[in-house]
Amino acid sequence: IYQSLEDTLRNLLLERWDAVPALAMIRQTAGQIRARAERLVAGMPEIRAKVVPGNSVIGGGATPEQAIPTWLIAISCANLAEFEERLRAGDPPVVARIEDNRVMLDLRTVLPEEEAEVVRELSAISSQLSASAI
Repeated sequence: IYQSLEDTLRNLLLERWDAVPALAMIRQTAGQIRARAERLVAGMPEIRAKVVPGNSVIGGGATPEQAIPTWLIAISCANLAEFEERLRAGDPPVVARIEDNRVMLDLRTVLPEEEAEVVRELSAISSQLSASAI
């Protein structure tokens, strides 16, 4: 744990902001997130999803309720609560929220190297729920 703290403090001292994961996520522009979201949605034609403007809440301790602009993947499905619950219970867990009668996914907290896993999880859950609805 001391090594992690030392690495983080060194990166902050040397102003290597993108080497600190939380800061790298906050520093992503809305345009960068939009491009990633559009690429993911285009790769999942079986899912009823579109990219919509939204906000990322970045704070807990020092910045409660502070939001920055982002783009969200808005997923429409028959059972929002079950879809969101299965995302959270998946491997890897995917954290989303329900808003405006859609499941919303913010890629700000998804690393680019995790995107393929998120697509697999979304597709698997969508397929399972479609099959169980028949």
